[in-house]
Amino acid sequence: MRGQYQHWKPPSYESAIVPILERGPDFTFQDGRKPLVTSKFQLERLVKQADLGKKIVQYLADLKEMEKLHEKEMALNVNNQQIEIEKWKPNSKELKEIF
Repeated sequence: MRGQYQHWKPPSYESAIVPILERGPDFTFQDGRKPLVTSKFQLERLVKQADLGKKIVQYLADLKEMEKLHEKEMALNVNNQQIEIEKWKPNSKELKEIF
């Protein structure tokens, strides 16, 4: 059984630490390179991590777009408030030329 959780309930978070038994064989190539994936579990974990990274990047882009829209909306609200204040502000009582 993978992880320290109930088999009927999936975990809300899995740590980045991979248990020793799921790492697969410990070997390298002749030139010193290590294989990228040596087991099915590693491949699944790499795919999950890539998908999670893509989601995070997408959510961050959405968040930045929302922040920009919020800034535009706040600037528009401030502008509208200034216009409303100017509209209801009493005129000064000085002499004005009619012509």
